[in-house]
Parts: sequence; C-alpha cells; structure tokens
Amino acid sequence: MPEESLTRWLLLQEAVVAFDEDRARSLAGQVLTEGLDVRQAVMSGLVAGLNQTGALYDQGEYFLPELVMAAEAFLAGLEALAPGLVRAAGQGFPRGWLLLGSGEEKIEAFSRRLLTAFFSQVGLEIRDLAAGVRLEDYLRDNLQPGLDVLCLPLHLNAVQLDPAKLVELIRELSPRTVPLLGYSWSMDESPESSWSEPGFFPTGNPLREAVALIAGYSKVLGPA
Repeated sequence: MPEESLTRWLLLQEAVVAFDEDRARSLAGQVLTEGLDVRQAVMSGLVAGLNQTGALYDQGEYFLPELVMAAEAFLAGLEALAPGLVRAAGQGFPRGWLLLGSGEEKIEAFSRRLLTAFFSQVGLEIRDLAAGVRLEDYLRDNLQPGLDVLCLPLHLNAVQLDPAKLVELIRELSPRTVPLLGYSWSMDESPESSWSEPGFFPTGNPLREAVALIAGYSKVLGPA
C-alpha cells in the first residue's frame, strides 16, 4: 500500500480518537477528491480509530461521553465518504443482515443510529425485531442459508439466550453465515482463535457493543 495512503488512514484514525468531526470530514473528502481507496479509508481509517476508542474505554481512559464524541467524528467521516461507498457497493462487501431490537434510552437510540449508518453504507440489510417477538423464533422463521454475516447487537435485542447456544442456532439454520454478536473481543487474538466461538463477555453498554460490532465486521471483511 502506498505510504501516502497509510498516512491518510492514520490521520483518519487520529481524527476519530480526538473527536475531531471537522477533521474527519475534511480528510474523508480528500479521499474522494484524490481517488483513494474508499473501502480502506473506512476500514483502516475510521473503523480502526473507532476501535481504538473502544479499547481506551475498556482501559478506563475514555468514558461514555468520549465514546459518543468519537462516534460522532466517525459518523462525520462516514457521511463524507458515502458517495464513494455507493460506487463501491457490491465490490467485496459480504451479504448480510443487521438485526435490531428496540431501545428507548438515549444511548440505545444513538447506538442504533451508529449501527444503521455504518451497516447500511456497507450493504447490509437492516431488519427490525418487533417488540414481543422472540429472537429465536424470528431466526427460525426468517434466516435462510446464503447470508455471509448476521450482525446481532445483544443489548438492543435484549437477548436472553446463551450466546454460545445462539451461535449454534445460527449455524444450524445457515451454516455458512458468520454470527457477529454484540460482545467484545480482542483485536490481538491469535489467528487460531475466533471471536465467534464461545467465550464472550458483556461490553457493559450498547454503545460499546456497537463499536465492537463495527470493529468485528472489519475482521470478517479482511484485507481489501
């Protein structure tokens, strides 16, 4: 990858970590103007920066307000890159769903906004789980073989089912589908380990969960 592009991705990361919406928007605009790789700008720039803020939150260096401000900077950059993402649609992005439950609290609504903005831009179908519908029943009635990824924020869906059993159900219904659950995992895991295997731990709030899901999707996507 050209050094200039690597530098641009690092600057995008820094803009998100520093909560700089104007800087993120400006750098994203430059990506389009200069004809750089939009997918890499999103994944290696914006998403990588958002994942860094999640790690800082886990370490106690950032708190919920910082996580919100970083997400706003991420969204500013993502919005600026939207025209390029539209042109890149279908070029290597997996097919899948983002399945969202309802949430009335302010932070839940913001988390829905963040997830919907990102996953709609990368081509996932956004589906809503109606109040009162059991997740297990919905999956049995609707999940068909052929999806590449199922993104499922557990907080927003008020999941009661054990995550390991949920993974088993998804694989039973659609063996090739990667279950991307809203539980945190480490970017430093060895290649032999898998965040989609049992061994989950709660992220603590729906926004941290949303950040983990977006970072997890970049791991599913892999290198461009």
